[in-house]
Amino acid sequence: MKTVETSNEYYTDEQLLSVMADLFGAGTETSATTIEWAFVYLMNDMDVQIKMRQEIDDIVGNGRLPTMSDKHKLPYCEAVVIETFRLGNVVPFSLPHNVSEDIYFKGFIIPKNAVIMPCLDSVAHDENLFPDSHSFKPDRFLDKNGKIYGQDKILSFSLEESAWENPLARMEVFLYLTALVQRFEILPPEGESPPPVKGQLGVTYSPDSFKLRAISRT
Repeated sequence: MKTVETSNEYYTDEQLLSVMADLFGAGTETSATTIEWAFVYLMNDMDVQIKMRQEIDDIVGNGRLPTMSDKHKLPYCEAVVIETFRLGNVVPFSLPHNVSEDIYFKGFIIPKNAVIMPCLDSVAHDENLFPDSHSFKPDRFLDKNGKIYGQDKILSFSLEESAWENPLARMEVFLYLTALVQRFEILPPEGESPPPVKGQLGVTYSPDSFKLRAISRT
């Protein structure tokens, strides 16, 4: 006789759909919004866009799209992506956390079982880490030899990991952005100023709605 164990746990189709929606929503919304911020910054600072394009032209050319194997040879482009993660900071607050025991911190007591919500934005705009933190400056992530450094200071999407430890997010944004800058000039609509560098908080912190012109270079 076979014994069948019973359990009060169950998993419905509705729960599965909800989990899948969270998975794809979190994965696509954050990366897509980061790319939107990149467009805003590149339209407001054409020198950065031109410098990105020149590096791509010099290293990759126009016969193929950039790949991840090119990343280490495109440090300025990578610095632009890192700075976009920092300043765009599409998830300014991490998920709620529960305190497992009483914590004494700088004269304050955080009691056990308290719910805290870390403010990742305070890291992105910490002047000790990022002087002139409200300005878009990709060069802050390049050392005197033009090599990437300091990317581990970025906390985006989660308190537990640096955005630069999230390989899927950085791969998506790097490949998409370098391909677009290689193939197109990203400009404001003719006769209009670049979009303002301001946003609104919803599912993510996203820029206000804007239009752009993408002029093909081919």
